[in-house]
Amino acid sequence: MAALPDEDAPYAAWKKGDVRTAFRLFLAHARAGGRGHEINIGYFYDVGLGTRKNRGEVMRWYRLDYRRGSSGAASNIAMIYRDEGRHAMEVAWYQRAAALDDGDAEVEIAKYYLSGLGAPKHRGRAIAALKRAVKSRHITPDGREEAARILADCRKPGTPEK
Repeated sequence: MAALPDEDAPYAAWKKGDVRTAFRLFLAHARAGGRGHEINIGYFYDVGLGTRKNRGEVMRWYRLDYRRGSSGAASNIAMIYRDEGRHAMEVAWYQRAAALDDGDAEVEIAKYYLSGLGAPKHRGRAIAALKRAVKSRHITPDGREEAARILADCRKPGTPEK
């Protein structure tokens, strides 16, 4: 197997604004057997950073990263489906992220259970997802705050059960 390129080099190029070089270095690292750059390659293809936008490549790299245990890649796929208006697929991918203990994904799932968009309306499932989010060790501070706020709203008197 070829020697892996310097793992920090793509980030340094990206920081300097040389996105084409960053993209090429991320790809070289992944093709040489390195791990951990798949989500970045997917992102570059997603937004057309240093390369042309390519949805097929976006999904290929995000799915590869998801199969290696990345909840972030699963959430990114969910957001692609959200942008396409495919809410059932979006929820399914947030559920995959949540299964990898992604608390922010739990918040998104809860919002869909509360709205009935992409998932059957179900207050009990929403509350359960919010409780998991609040307890998660893998959630952003904003996500935890949002989960706590929505959970408090769900517990207010007069809130419908379902």
